[in-house]
Amino acid sequence: MARTAHAAKETHEFSNGVQALGEGVLELKDNITDLGHGAVDTMRAGVHEAKATVARTAKALRGKGEEASEALRAGIAERPLTSVGIAVGIGFLLGMFMRRPR
Repeated sequence: MARTAHAAKETHEFSNGVQALGEGVLELKDNITDLGHGAVDTMRAGVHEAKATVARTAKALRGKGEEASEALRAGIAERPLTSVGIAVGIGFLLGMFMRRPR
């Protein structure tokens, strides 16, 4: 009879241990889920910030490009013959560098 009582006690303790383990697993699942949601939120915020930075940078570069284009047009209008000479010289140099040796 003592063995039966001892076995019943061990079975009850084992059952309690399994139940506690199950509760621990559920808590771990909830923690992992919360962590995953936090990581996704952080990534979304980072992507949003990156998009805003890229948009600001693109706008600034567009402005710089327009300024450079306007400065180039003004320079060509002031000195058209010099501009043609520079273009011919650059074309000649590029032709020399790109020509294959025989």
